[in-house]
Amino acid sequence: MVEAHNAKLSAKLSGRQGLSALGVPSSEAEIQQVIEMPVRSISAFRNPAIVDLLKAAEARGGKLSVTQGVIATGLSFFEVESMLQEMLRTGYVEIGNHPETGVMVYDFKEM
Repeated sequence: MVEAHNAKLSAKLSGRQGLSALGVPSSEAEIQQVIEMPVRSISAFRNPAIVDLLKAAEARGGKLSVTQGVIATGLSFFEVESMLQEMLRTGYVEIGNHPETGVMVYDFKEM
């Protein structure tokens, strides 16, 4: 969440005059604009589909394919794969292949 907020802040401030070499606002007006920037509430980051994916993985010994995720959540393949890829990127899951079928499987190591 911090990375996403910082990226938005950086994008908003890029190209503006009155920034220090580190991109920090140097004028009172710029500082006030940053302070008043809307920040999404924590509830905006909640996603019930993530919980459905976790429950489905737990029921399968911590391993989940995209297809199994689609069945568990009712979302599209793209949506499920995007969520799983984000979990992979942030270190919550590892990726491998099913030993018999070769299907890509996301491994939730904490389960």
